[in-house]
Amino acid sequence: MMSSTVRAAELLKTHRESIDRLDAILLNTLGERFSHTRAVGKLKAENDLPASDPSREAEQMFRLETISSTRNLPFSKLKIKRNL
Repeated sequence: MMSSTVRAAELLKTHRESIDRLDAILLNTLGERFSHTRAVGKLKAENDLPASDPSREAEQMFRLETISSTRNLPFSKLKIKRNL
């Protein structure tokens, strides 16, 4: 029979491995997102389009708040850049 300390250490290792894997996924996803935001910025600049779009920003913030609430994340504590 395994001691509770050994079992706890194994569970901790499993959780940490999952966290490390998720960190890599998040960073890769953010990298892809930044590529798209840079392309959007370039497209706007090249076509003399306004840098910001307040209606899009409001839609995005509502969408992100909705998503965060379904994941039980405190939206007010998330640091989200407002210029989407």
